[in-house]
Amino acid sequence: MFPRLLEKRIKEYLGCKQAIFILGARQVGKTSLLKRIMQYLPEKQTIYLDLERISDRQLIEKGVDEFLAYLKFQGMDLKQRNYVFIDEIQYFNEFSGFVKVLVDHHGDSVKLVLSGSSASQIKTRFKDSLAGRKYVFHLYPLTFKEFLVFNEKTAWADKLNKPFYALTADELRFCWKEITGMLEEFIVFGGYPEIAKIARQDQKIKYLREILDAYVIKDIRAIFSIVNIEKFNHLVRFAAVNSTALFSSNSAANETGLSRETVSHYMNVLEDTFVIKRIQPFYNNKATELKKAAKLFFVDNGIRNALVENFNLLEMRNDQGLLMENFVFGQLYKTRQETDGIYFWRTKNRQEVDFIIKKSDNLFPLEVKISSRKSRHIKKFMSLYNCDCGFIASLRQPFEITDKLTTLPGYLI
Repeated sequence: MFPRLLEKRIKEYLGCKQAIFILGARQVGKTSLLKRIMQYLPEKQTIYLDLERISDRQLIEKGVDEFLAYLKFQGMDLKQRNYVFIDEIQYFNEFSGFVKVLVDHHGDSVKLVLSGSSASQIKTRFKDSLAGRKYVFHLYPLTFKEFLVFNEKTAWADKLNKPFYALTADELRFCWKEITGMLEEFIVFGGYPEIAKIARQDQKIKYLREILDAYVIKDIRAIFSIVNIEKFNHLVRFAAVNSTALFSSNSAANETGLSRETVSHYMNVLEDTFVIKRIQPFYNNKATELKKAAKLFFVDNGIRNALVENFNLLEMRNDQGLLMENFVFGQLYKTRQETDGIYFWRTKNRQEVDFIIKKSDNLFPLEVKISSRKSRHIKKFMSLYNCDCGFIASLRQPFEITDKLTTLPGYLI
């Protein structure tokens, strides 16, 4: 089990009485993360339950008193702090009241760390009763830094220790060719942890297709009782083809035969289950800049490529620019602070910057390229919004700072 970036943040909250929720798609490593955190705690004071197991679920469903009696039966001393790790909490419909009682009345002796695969299912059950009684974290597929760690390139990963806007040099320039090769693999196959550990390409493809079939297609449909199965599948693939583009519910409805309202509902389902993410435009001048459109991204390139059934190398593809932009989005989204904003900028006369990152009062425009350093519109945005610097993420260009524009190899994002 390899470390995850989220691990350190969660450990900082183990001392408080509030419950910790870790939400994320299936197979992104939630169980491994729980078990890694357990390694830092006294074995006699920790217990792990998986609610996919009927016996564990039945134990929880009997209520708090029976659960506390079970902890005592397991040899736990409730006069000191104990740590209860519960996987797949969404299988327990009434978890909100269970968590509330334990936090309010037994928070000094029982610390809850819970994981779940469906954000919408879980959040709708939080209710007001859990206000102030929980901290929520999201676990995503690997970042490229984590991918390097999983591939035993920890020394390289350790050098990726600064945000892109703070870099003044590329410490990895001496291994540029090899790390760029690894980046191209990551862009095609994505960041599911198991993928990082599989060497053979055909096995990677098989694994991603199984994830797609078992989770995105079957599991999500069952959880949300989706009736129009064929049209839902059509919509998911339509979204994959149109990843990184402005998303139109009307166009999707015309393409799939679904109503506009159903398209909106299904897209919300895909977003709540960590398959896609939509970002909004950045605007100040309502007369000239877009203010309502959204751009669509997939959280993981591997799932996107499984949907379009294309795992060719980047150099053999006509959608490599799309994949690079989707990769950059994934890096920004997975590593953002909660107060950060990720937007895009586009004017009504089609001037566009791929990403605008807002940190406090600072704006960082970022354009994505495969091999070019040129960007027609980023300087326009910098001028309009008084930005001190702009950035170009390039797959095949080395680090360079010229005229307030920093070109960054993609692995530095």
